[in-house]
Amino acid sequence: MVTEIEYIVVSLGQRGSIAYHQGVFYKITPPKVQAVNPVGSGDSMVAGFAVALQRNYSPEQVLVYGNAFGTLNAIEEKTGFIDTNQIDYIINQMIVDRIYSLSGKSIR
Repeated sequence: MVTEIEYIVVSLGQRGSIAYHQGVFYKITPPKVQAVNPVGSGDSMVAGFAVALQRNYSPEQVLVYGNAFGTLNAIEEKTGFIDTNQIDYIINQMIVDRIYSLSGKSIR
């Protein structure tokens, strides 16, 4: 049995990430924040993806949640911790651009 990989995400650290899902490439840009401790931000990003996938969110929302959780971790002193009161604030500042489609046409 062959399983298709649905999401491929490359973290760009404080610059966000580049992602691929179902033939479309995305650039996710987080708000500028003052990073305090970025250790664990990748793990937090994966946790954000897991939350959004479990809730059956749209692909764009999945990408936003992952990036938001990674960003929220980076602004905390404690590793692997996010302030859940800040989730909506950070999510509303995320920018998701569809930058390319495998159909060969730029969609930017």
